[in-house]
This record gives sequence, C-alpha cells and structure tokens, in this order.
Amino acid sequence: LFRSLKQEHSLCSEHDLLHEESMGAAASAVLANEAKECSVEELAQRIQGLVSEDRDKVFTAVAQCGLDKAPWPKPSSDARLDGAGEFQALTGGRTPVKIPLVEERGLLPSQLQSLVDFMAERVEGDEDIIAGWTDRRSGMPIRLGAINLYQATQFVIKPLTKEARCSYVEAVATDADHQRPLWFVSHWWGEAIVDFLRCVKHHAEVRELPDPSAYWVCAYANNQHELGTELGTDPMQSSFLKAMQMCDGVVLILDPLATPFTRVWCCFEEGITALASRGLVEQGGEHQDRVALQALAARDGLDGRRPALLLDIATVDAEQQPQLLTDGLTSKEQEMEKGHEFHFSMPSGWKAKAKRETAFPLDVINLGLDVQITKAAASQEVDRTRILNALAGSSLAMLDENPQEDHRNIKIVNEVLQATFALAGWRQAMLKKVDVSDAGSLPLAKALRGDVTRQRLDLSILKDAVKEQGQVDILAGAIEPLTSLRLLHLDLSNCTSLVSTTTLSSSFASLTHLEDLHLSFTSCGISSAEFASSLSKGIKKLYLSFQFCKGMVNESVNQLGAGLAGGSLEDLDLNLDCCDQITSLNGLAACFRTLPTLRKLRLNLSRIGGLTTLDELGSSMSSLKNLEDLRVQTSFNEAMVSVATLFTSLAAMSQLQKLDLNLQYCRSLTSIKELGQSLKQMPQLQHVRLSFKDNFALESIQDLVTAFPSLVEMTRFAVEFNSCKLLPASEIADLVRASTKLSKLDKCCWALFRCEQLGRKLPFFWELGKREELLQLLEEAEGGT
Repeated sequence: LFRSLKQEHSLCSEHDLLHEESMGAAASAVLANEAKECSVEELAQRIQGLVSEDRDKVFTAVAQCGLDKAPWPKPSSDARLDGAGEFQALTGGRTPVKIPLVEERGLLPSQLQSLVDFMAERVEGDEDIIAGWTDRRSGMPIRLGAINLYQATQFVIKPLTKEARCSYVEAVATDADHQRPLWFVSHWWGEAIVDFLRCVKHHAEVRELPDPSAYWVCAYANNQHELGTELGTDPMQSSFLKAMQMCDGVVLILDPLATPFTRVWCCFEEGITALASRGLVEQGGEHQDRVALQALAARDGLDGRRPALLLDIATVDAEQQPQLLTDGLTSKEQEMEKGHEFHFSMPSGWKAKAKRETAFPLDVINLGLDVQITKAAASQEVDRTRILNALAGSSLAMLDENPQEDHRNIKIVNEVLQATFALAGWRQAMLKKVDVSDAGSLPLAKALRGDVTRQRLDLSILKDAVKEQGQVDILAGAIEPLTSLRLLHLDLSNCTSLVSTTTLSSSFASLTHLEDLHLSFTSCGISSAEFASSLSKGIKKLYLSFQFCKGMVNESVNQLGAGLAGGSLEDLDLNLDCCDQITSLNGLAACFRTLPTLRKLRLNLSRIGGLTTLDELGSSMSSLKNLEDLRVQTSFNEAMVSVATLFTSLAAMSQLQKLDLNLQYCRSLTSIKELGQSLKQMPQLQHVRLSFKDNFALESIQDLVTAFPSLVEMTRFAVEFNSCKLLPASEIADLVRASTKLSKLDKCCWALFRCEQLGRKLPFFWELGKREELLQLLEEAEGGT
C-alpha cells in the first residue's frame, strides 16, 4: 500500500528525515477517500494484510481519519524491547529507562561506541560489509565504514524500540541523570556513523569534558515512532530548541560536502545559535510562551546568567582524522593564555588554538563560505516554511505564512556562518599564500567583511604566516566594516614582513564601539605606533605587545602616549620588552596623568638597554589613585640607576590591592628604602610579589622588614633574593619572622638561592608550611654555624 502511495503521490525520498510522516499524511487522504467506496471492515481487511511495521504506520493515518474504531490491530503498548536476544549487547536485557522530557535524552559517547561495536560484530569477510544488511533504496550491501543514520534507524533503532515505542536513548540508558546533555549535535543523517563517533570523541577530548558527558542527537533522542508528537509544529518550542537551551554549546559535524548546510533543520540549529550570540532572539510579548527560547535569549554570561551558546565545528579529514574548530579557547588553552599573559616565555593559548586548527580541511571551509539557508531543503516543505519564519521572529500564528526569505535575521545567519569559516581558514590561507581577496580562489575577506553584526573577533596568525604586507592590508580592509565589534583579539606575533600599521589605523578608526582590544606585534618589523591615534576613547581594556620590535624608538612611545591619553581605560597591559632603541618613556608618563579611570596596569619594560631612569614615569603614576592591580617588570636593565620615584609613587595608590615588582638584574640598585616607606602606608595590600634577583649591589632590606607589620590585609607574599650576595642573613631572618605576625597570610614563598651571606645553599623555593624550618636554617646562618 505504501509503495503504491509513494508512486501515486510523488512522495519524498525514503532517505529524508521525516519521510514516514509524509507517507502517513498521504495515506490519511487516500484512506479517507477509499472509505467512501468500501466498508470499514473491507478497509481493515486490506490493512490486516500488511506486514506489522507497515500496519503501525497506517494506524496513525487511520486515526487521523476518524476510523480508529475499526477492528484493525493496534500497536502494542507494552513497555518492553523487541528482539531482546538480538540487541542484548546494546540493552543488557534491561527494560527502557523512562525519560519523559525529550530534551533530557542525551547520548553518551560510550553508548555510541557500543552501537558501532554492535554493527562491527555483524561484519563478514574483508570488505567491511555488514552481513544481510542492504540499502533499501539502492539494494547495495552496507559497509560498516559508511553506514549512516537512515540505515541504522532501519536495522537497529526502530526494530529495537518498536514494541516499547521509546527512544533509542531510553532503550540503552542505565541512569537517566547521566543522559542529561552537555552539548547539542547538529548534523546530517547521511554521514557515516563511524566518522560521527570520531568527531564526538575528539570533541569531548579537546573540550576536556567530564565523564560522563552526553550529547543530544535527534535520531537517538526522539521517539522514532512518535515524531509528530515530539517535534511539534513550532520550531521554537521543539525538542531541538529545548535541548539546545540545556546545553553549553552546539557542535556542528560536517561531512566532506558540508551537507548540513543544505538541510533546513541544521540551518535552524546554527541560526538560533548565531542569533542568540548577537542578542537578536525575540523576547517577551507574543514570544513569551516560548519558554526555552526566552531562556536562550537571556543567556549573556552576566550577573550569574549562563553564557551564550558556543558553536564548535567538527569534521573528518582525508586521512580519517577528526578536526575541530572551537568557539574561543578550550579550558586548557585559557589556562595557557593566563600563563602567557603573566610571562611571555609561557606558551600562548591562542597560538595553541591556531596550531590545533591548522589541519581543518580548507575545502570544507570553502563550502562554508557559500552558506545560504534559504536554499536549504526539508523533508516537508512546511518545515522549511516554519523554520524560516521562526528565524525571522514570526509569532506562532504566522508560522505557516509565506517564508520571509529576505528578513534581516536570515541574512545575519548567513553572514555569521560564512564569517565563522572565513576566520577559521585565514591562518592556513596565509601560510599557503592562497589569495583571500574578493577575486581570489578563497574569498575569505568578503565573507568576514559581510558579518557586520559581529561583536567579537579572535584571530591569531601563526609564526611566519604573513609573507607580505599586502596580506595584513587585506585583513585590515575586512575588519573595517565591522563597526559593531566590542572585542578584537588580533595576534600578529612573529610576522616579520609586517612593517606598517597604516591600513590598521584606518580600520581601527571605524571601530567606535570597541571596548576590549588585544593587539600583539611581537617580533614584527614595525617602528611606529601611529595607529594609537585611531583607537576609540571608549576602549576599557587594552593589551599591546611590541616585544622584540627593534624599530620602536622614543617617537613611537610618544605616538602611543598621545593616542591613549584622555581615554576611559580601566585595564592596560603594555609590553615593550627588548625594544632596546627606546631611551625615554616621557610620552607614556604624560599619558598616565590623563587616565584617572585606570584600575589595572601591567608594564613590561625589561631589557630596554638605553633606559636609565623611571623618574618621570614614576612621578606620573602617582596620578593613578584608583589603581587596584599593578605589575611592573623592569628586569635586565643594567643601566638603570633610579627607580626611587616609582617606589615613592606607590604611597598615593590608596586602592591598590595587588602589587608585583620585578627588578631582576638591575645591578645598580643599592637600596629599596623608598619602597619600604610606601608599603608602610598601604595596609590595604593583599597580594605582594617582589623580585630582586641578581641585584648584586643590594645591601639591605631593613626598610622592607620595618614595613611588614603594616600589611595587615596581606594574604599572599612572594619574594626573590636569588644571588643577592650582600644581603645579611639576619635581615632575611627578620623578614621571615615578621611574616609570622600577619594573621591573614596563607600563601608565602621565598627564593634564596645563592645568597652567599647565608653561608650555605638553601632550597630554591620555600612555602608557608616550611617557614619554621627556614627560620631555623637562617638562625644557624646568623650564628655562623
């Protein structure tokens, strides 16, 4: 009956997601017509002759016709699993675990692995063919390496769950709590399940997800016998959207042809993620009954609310290796980046991400540049209509109207997805010298330039990726139209071919909403900071690295100071390490006098060979009365003769809670008297780190000892006196004794390696718990024993 209906009514392909519902709708119409010409008993007799699976399909259609009182067999309602022996390896012989809410039916990677193992056991011979399984469309044998969800649904999911009429997740679960999803998977049913498994396992590994961590996958979560009931009519109230709201993010799994971009349900999933990340999901009013949608729209990461959904993209390359593009840094990379910000020698999290993503196939990225969700197909046209209207913000009453294909939201979804792939491919394109201009073979610039609602842009270029200045100019041109940007992270470290920032200046001038800017020119060939004059005065957080930029001179510092003056900066991190042509920081000093809002300041002034004094800079820093966190590194400046003014300025910083001073190898330093005097006036300090390593001329720390009792709020203290050969053991012992008087101190460390006055070699690092042992050793040194 169904085969004839399929032919007569030109129904959709058997390989479409919802083909059974389409067949049911047609069956309903035909049965209603036939019922006019024959008795119910005759119609029931026809249906009785069908095989059981087709009977169950027809039964739903018959009920829609009001003919459900007829004497035809109804599907069993017993909550048991069919073929218990055949599927024992998957179910363990257990009855299904009832999970009423579809959105809570996540699938564990281990359960997906069990499914693959189950199918692998049915492989015979050396050709990877599953015995007895053939594709119902082509009639060809099915290989384990190619079996997809359409086929697995036919041979495993539906037979296994038929009698219990439950989802696959419920059939294989042992604990409902373990099935709550952490990530939502957007994918195409036609991809190979083994590739899908590789991507999921790789994603869990890279994201370092706890065990167990479940993924919501529609085919396994939805009851394949009750799709109409569980999906509903409103995409914004579907099980898909409810599951997305529960999750931390969406992982889009692409086959080599990027087929999900041609499927409207996949585009819906990516579209909602994109709109939510831009704050463009409709809230309140006629949408207030869409509870999951409202919860998703409220996710902004502020005031204890959950952050917006992340969007990761996974695929399998030509060597069958999984590759992953992550939305931002992973947890491990975030920790790396914190270490890198603390000291340049630590590995960068952004560099690690860039390196990890380099192998993502460029051909898949190229396909992503052409995403057009209005061209996506659906198994039923009504789904496509409702999804496009839902993305356009239509109310429930308007979902079945002609789709608003030209709506702004539809355009934004296309732009977001295209730009996501553009950024992912930019590093590789630069390394391989692929033309990314509008006329090039990989038009990444066009895709990025079109994403005008983008609020955050992170791009880290790998070492030697920039082969010529023109590549940076193209990138700058693509950034210029992105006037909605609030955060820009651009790492061009080690791009030695970069010698000019002129085009970047033009781009920055248009970014008037920018609040957070991270720019790294480490080891680049630039000699000017002219771009600073183009920066928005609304920037609150700024990181600038000119480390190893040998062309930077005093005029560069003046340009930088003039550009930053008068702004609303709250957090400034400036790295001039190894800019050894600089001899004066007066331009920067003038700037500090105009930044009363600054709360956090990190200055790396190390290895600036011509720098002899910090007097002018120190004097200006006394203006920073709202500063809460200060870190100054001026290590390996052998010519430095004066830091007293810097020490003196600290006393004016009445809000300062964290202080980190690194004066390693400043060999002319003989006294820290002014530092001690300032610390006496800073009882609010909580964290203090002082490094005087390799200061051979430092003779006394008595002023520091005297100041210690004043630091009553201090909880963490670290000091390094390595190779301070003239320091008396008695003063070091006094400092340790003074620390015992601070009741709130819970972390303390001492580095005393090669302090010759101690008369013996001491361990490099001492913690609070070993303070008494350290005191005993110091007292022995005092007594000459």
